[in-house]
Amino acid sequence: MDFLRYLLGPIELPAPALAQDSQPNSQTRLTMFGDANSHGGYFLAEAVRLGAEPLVDLLLAHGADPLRQAGMAISLAITKKDESLVRKLVSKCDNEILHGSIGRALLAFAVQKNARAMVDILLKKQQIQPDANTLELLNGWVDYQM
Repeated sequence: MDFLRYLLGPIELPAPALAQDSQPNSQTRLTMFGDANSHGGYFLAEAVRLGAEPLVDLLLAHGADPLRQAGMAISLAITKKDESLVRKLVSKCDNEILHGSIGRALLAFAVQKNARAMVDILLKKQQIQPDANTLELLNGWVDYQM
C-alpha cells in the first residue's frame, strides 16, 4: 500500500528551464500526481476482483473512475455479489453517465447474475431505467417488487 500511495501521491519536479536559460528554474517546482485511471481503469477493476477494499478505497480517493471500461469494476463487484462494494463504487460515479447506456447494461448484468441486492441499488436507489429485455427478465422474478 505504501508503494501505491507513493505512485499516486504528489511528485515534485523542477519547472522547465526558460529557453534562454540553460539552468532549471530552482525557485519554481511543478507538482504532478499519479493517475488512478491509467491503463483504462485496470487497477480499480483488479482491486475489486481481489477483494482488496483498502486498495479500492485508496484508488477511489485518488479519483479512480468506476465507470471505466464500461463499468468493469462494478461488473466484477456485481459478480461477487458484494453489496457494500457496489454501493461504494456507484457512489463515486458520474450520475449522468451512470443513467445512460452503461447503467442500463450494469442493471441488465445484475439481473442476469440474479444479484437482487445489486438490482435494488441500481434500480431503486439510483433509479436506472431498465431496457425492455431487462424489464422482461425482472417480470419473471416472481417474488421481486419493483
